[in-house]
Amino acid sequence: MKTGHYDLIWNDESSEHSAALARLFKNARHVDVAVAFAKMSGWGHIKDHLLHHLEQGGSARFIIGLDFCQSEPTLLKLLLQLSRKHSLSVFVGDELDGVFHPKVYRFEYVNKSVSMLIGSANWTNGGMVDNYECSVLLRLNSETKIRNRLDELCKDGLVSALNPCILRDYSRRYDIARATRATEQRRLKRLRTAKPTTFAVLRELLREFRLDKSEQGFDAQVRNRAEAAERASKIMKLIATSRPTGERFDDQLRKLDASFHSAIVPIFMKAIADEPAAFAELCTRALASGDLSPEQAFEKVREVSIRGVGPNWRTEMLHSVDPSKFAVLNRNSSAGMRLAGPEFPERPSNSNITPQTYAQFCLDARRVAAELGLRNLSELDAVFNEAYWQNMDDE
Repeated sequence: MKTGHYDLIWNDESSEHSAALARLFKNARHVDVAVAFAKMSGWGHIKDHLLHHLEQGGSARFIIGLDFCQSEPTLLKLLLQLSRKHSLSVFVGDELDGVFHPKVYRFEYVNKSVSMLIGSANWTNGGMVDNYECSVLLRLNSETKIRNRLDELCKDGLVSALNPCILRDYSRRYDIARATRATEQRRLKRLRTAKPTTFAVLRELLREFRLDKSEQGFDAQVRNRAEAAERASKIMKLIATSRPTGERFDDQLRKLDASFHSAIVPIFMKAIADEPAAFAELCTRALASGDLSPEQAFEKVREVSIRGVGPNWRTEMLHSVDPSKFAVLNRNSSAGMRLAGPEFPERPSNSNITPQTYAQFCLDARRVAAELGLRNLSELDAVFNEAYWQNMDDE
């Protein structure tokens, strides 16, 4: 790619992508457009320029993403019809391993010079005018890398040539997605205005969670958690009574880690493995906490100081002893509790979680569980965990 001139194109009063594209169409012999989303609202911004370009014998290629069902079938159908009359090819990308997400507008001229608009603007009204979009406009003496890469996408089958069969299948998916999005928007509007004390967000999440009958669904997660708690309790009893050391202790520690939802990072696992006697005492205290209050129980297990063992493991151990009394307090459950209103440290640690803090968390957890109709704090922790990982997925 040879050096040339560049400008920044912003959508504002003095510059916009729509106007920039209109200028670039003049005297172009070939146009390549590769975008994630394309809508009829964007068609209006380049319609006249594209049609004039094609009618004058110019060629064009569009590669449009179908991920998230945002691109409109009406526009795809229109382009397909134009491709039968003009030197226009249309490809769609929905079979890639990742999301098809470029925003590239490339114009090649008779003298082999190339102008390219590369940035954030999709082929929509928002991308062309309304959104805060920014792209780099490059003017080059020649350019082949982008053109060759687009050629490879098409020739290697990474994107598919649009045909009536693909269009029909996608149109059906688009209609379903559009109806679903409308329902989801109404639901989100309702939830955004709901007060935390109504538990509206958690109720809605639990409803969806229960509908999932896979291994990631509520029923399976509750069953797995019950089995994990039972395993953890047996492992703690073995460590407390036989007090293993060396490789035997390492093996039991790994099994305990696998039974808990709060994983320990390797460096801290090594530190814990170096203190088998102290950890055996921690297990003994946790197992003897069944008749204690959450405040008393946490005080007992907190007295045993081991590098790497924080509130997450201490409360997991207590939870394994009595899941109806002792709640798990970690980042996931703290985030989940915020959806119900009460605020606790975002990153629970030995320095910010006191016995009184834990007692309040357990009290709030039992109240939330009762409001949601859950049988114990293990079921509530499953809901909190689902809420946390849904947020992570969104990011």
